[in-house]
Amino acid sequence: MLEPIAAGFAHALEPASLLAIVAGLIGGIVVGVMPGLTATLGLALLLPFTFWMNAETGLLAMGAVLSGGVFGGSITAILVKIPGTPASLATTFDGYPMARKGQAGRALSAAAVASVTGGVFSAIALMFGAPLLSLVALKFGPPEVFSLAIMGMSIIISLSAKTLLKGVIVGVIGLVLGAVGQDPMIGFPRFTFGDISLYGGVSLIPVLVGLYSIPEVMAIIERQNARLGVQPIVGSLFTGFRDCLKYNVTVIRSSILGVAMGILPAAGPEIAALLGYQEARRTSRNRERFGEGEVEGVIASECGNNAATGGDLIPTLTLGIPGSAAMPLFLAALLVHGLRPGPALFEGPQSGVVYTLIAGFLITQIIMLPLGLGAARLGMHLLRIPMGLLGPMILMLAVLGSYAIDNDIGSVWLMLASGLAGYLLQKAGFPLAPIVLGLILGPLAEANLHRALAMNYGSPAIFVTRPLSLALLIMAAVSYFVPLFLERRWNAAQAKQEASP
Repeated sequence: MLEPIAAGFAHALEPASLLAIVAGLIGGIVVGVMPGLTATLGLALLLPFTFWMNAETGLLAMGAVLSGGVFGGSITAILVKIPGTPASLATTFDGYPMARKGQAGRALSAAAVASVTGGVFSAIALMFGAPLLSLVALKFGPPEVFSLAIMGMSIIISLSAKTLLKGVIVGVIGLVLGAVGQDPMIGFPRFTFGDISLYGGVSLIPVLVGLYSIPEVMAIIERQNARLGVQPIVGSLFTGFRDCLKYNVTVIRSSILGVAMGILPAAGPEIAALLGYQEARRTSRNRERFGEGEVEGVIASECGNNAATGGDLIPTLTLGIPGSAAMPLFLAALLVHGLRPGPALFEGPQSGVVYTLIAGFLITQIIMLPLGLGAARLGMHLLRIPMGLLGPMILMLAVLGSYAIDNDIGSVWLMLASGLAGYLLQKAGFPLAPIVLGLILGPLAEANLHRALAMNYGSPAIFVTRPLSLALLIMAAVSYFVPLFLERRWNAAQAKQEASP
C-alpha cells in the first residue's frame, strides 16, 4: 500500500500539479469569500476546463477549489457576519463577536489553522481508511439519517438557550420553508401558490445570503459615517496555532465528526460544522461564553467543515455515492477520464490517479495554511473600509451571488425578502440561525422519514429497532434536554450568588 501512496506523492509534487493546487486554492478562496458563490459553484465552473487536462491535474485542481472554497467562506463570516458558504454559518456565531472585540486576527488565524488541521485529518483518513470507512456509509439507511437530522435540530436549543421560545418559533419557520416545493415521495406541489419557480423548493443560498447580508447593510446605514463597528485590531495572525493546541480535544472531536458527516450521504460540511460547534459548546467549561466571542467555537466549526471535505470523497471514490452536493461534479470528472468509482478504483493501473488525488489533497491542506493566512490578512482591510462604501459592496455581492445560483432574478427577490424579514426578526430579538437550520435539516428529515416508514410498512418501530438509529435518537434526547438542565442550573447558581450578601 505504501508504494502507490509514495508514487502518488511523487506525481502530486510535480510542478504542473503544484501549480494546479495553488491556482485551485486561490480560486476557491475567492469564490468562498463572495457571498452566494459556493465551492460547488466553483467546481461547476472549473469542470469543463478539466476535460482538457490529464486526470491527475484536473482532479487536484478540483480538490483545491473545494478546500479553498470551504475555508474562504469563514473570512466574511468572521469579518462582516456574512457566511461566504453555508458551511461557514456556525463560524459567524463566535467569529463575528470576536471581530467586534478587536480579535479579528485571532479569529481568522484560528479558522485557518483549524481548517488545515481538519483537512489534514480527513486526508489521512482518506489515504489509509477509505475502503474500510466506506462501509460505515452503508450502515446508514433512511432511519439513521432521519435520527441524525433530529439530533442536528437540537442545535436550535443550544443556540436559543436565552430566548428559547423565539428560537423554536424561527426554527419552525425554517421547517415550513423547507416544506415548500414538491413532496419528496409523490411529487405533489405544496405551498407553491401556483408559482412554478417554487416547485424545486426554497433555495438555501439566497435565504442564507439575505438573512445575513441585508441586516448587516441596514446596521451599516444606521451607524452612518462610522466604520464597521469593531474595536482596534489586536493580536497576531499566528495565534491560531496556540489556540488549536489549547483546544486540542475540540480539534480532534470536530475532525472526527467532520469525517463522519462527510462519509454520510447528504450530510456534508454544513451539518459537520454545526454538530462540531454544538458538541464543543455542550462539553466546554466556558459554554456560557459561546456566541459572545469564544475562539473554541470558531475552531470547532472550521475543523468540522474542512474535515468533511475529505470525508465526502470516501463514499464518492469507493462506492460512487456522492457524499455532498459538490461530489457529483467529482464523479463527472472521474467518468469523463474513464475512471469508474468503486473498490476496483484503488487497484490496477488506474489506482495511480486516485492516490495522486489523495496525496495531492494532503499537500493542498499544507499549502492552504500560508495562502489562508495571507487571504486573512488581506481580508482584515475590510474592517477599515468606510461604511458608505462597505454597505453598497455587500449588497452588490449579495445580489450577484444570489443571481449566480440559478441565473434567475427570482433568487434575488427571495434574497431581498429574506433579508428584510431577517432584519425585522433581528430587531425583535429573534435569532436567525434556527431558520437556516430548519431549511437545511427539514427536507433531509422529511425525505428520510418517508423512506424509513415505507421500508417498514408504515410502522415507526424501525427507528428504535435498529441499534444505530436508536443510539442517535438517545443522543438527540441528551442534546435537547441536557443544555436546558445545565442552563437552568447555571441561572439558579447565578441568582443565588447575586442574592447572597
